[in-house]
Amino acid sequence: MSDNRQDVYRVKNPNVDLDLANFNHFVSPESEAGRSFGVFMRQMAHKLVDNFYSGARVLKDYRVCFYLQDREDDSPARISSVEDRMNSADLSGNDFVVMFNRDKLQQLQSEDELAFILAHELSHLGWQHGDPEIRGLHGNEEAACDINALKMMDAAGYNVRVVENMDPSYPSSPEWQQRKEARRQTMMYMFNREMPKPLDTSLWESGRHVRWVHDFQVPGIGTPETEAISMMSDNLRKVSEKGGREECVEMIGNYVRELGSAQGSKFFLRLSATLATEFPPIDEVKRTEGYRALLRHPFNVAANAIPQVEALPGNKFYPPEACCRISGYLKENPDYHRIMKRYWDKVLLSGNQLAAGRGERQ
Repeated sequence: MSDNRQDVYRVKNPNVDLDLANFNHFVSPESEAGRSFGVFMRQMAHKLVDNFYSGARVLKDYRVCFYLQDREDDSPARISSVEDRMNSADLSGNDFVVMFNRDKLQQLQSEDELAFILAHELSHLGWQHGDPEIRGLHGNEEAACDINALKMMDAAGYNVRVVENMDPSYPSSPEWQQRKEARRQTMMYMFNREMPKPLDTSLWESGRHVRWVHDFQVPGIGTPETEAISMMSDNLRKVSEKGGREECVEMIGNYVRELGSAQGSKFFLRLSATLATEFPPIDEVKRTEGYRALLRHPFNVAANAIPQVEALPGNKFYPPEACCRISGYLKENPDYHRIMKRYWDKVLLSGNQLAAGRGERQ
């Protein structure tokens, strides 16, 4: 393994990467249960991948982190790209999260069963990234990942026979029949193993998702603009540190509606210009702290209120000096600009028209 991937299976910075208020009901990795689970899964992942004799190089090229999830789900685990969680089938990129359903894990009888589930999810990376050995195992992705998971288990010394009794209540379908047959055929070539090792879930069974309760300060209609911007900036700083992104976006939208079209749009642009100055460049944050840190960056959180600002009835006022500062910020952060181009360009065009003397007013 190359030096820059020595700790492939790790949470880079739980305080930054995890939105405790909104991110999929994860048990906090800062809690004792979350830390124990993360250590346990990283050790298992290393054991599976480091001992794997086929396709190991491909799997080791990615950074994967593990979270315990406290919500209902039909599947015991799911793997998702960090950068495109809206499309679970898209496993592009290099950063991934494997989400384990705590209630489903409580039903497992052995560590070997959990190893199969983890190996299956990791195998999706090889399939999605075109590993010819994994794709050559079967024409169906799920069946190929099952076969590859069995091979990974066997190489790591886990008891592959536990897979025979897994998923007894899985809904019958043609794809599931393919998977069962693929498992059966593969099992015929596996060696006998010792009795399964019981899975000790006591380290994390008490873990629960804890929602952070925000303490945002909401300015009033009569609050001076400078003071209101300062209050909102402080609120957005809390979002970057603790979460509450959706609540903060809703609060900004409600406030600009209360101010009205002209004052609300002016306040929003000047707030955004202030955020562009007060906080680190957003592209740099994404590179150093990860995609979820970008999602909670104050400038990006505020930008999510643009549709609500645009929907305000009546004439709007986009201060040219604020538009100029934001335009410069977007040029300094081209990766972020590409993501939010369709939102910001319309606003900035209006501001540039004011700067040119067409309809400018104070």
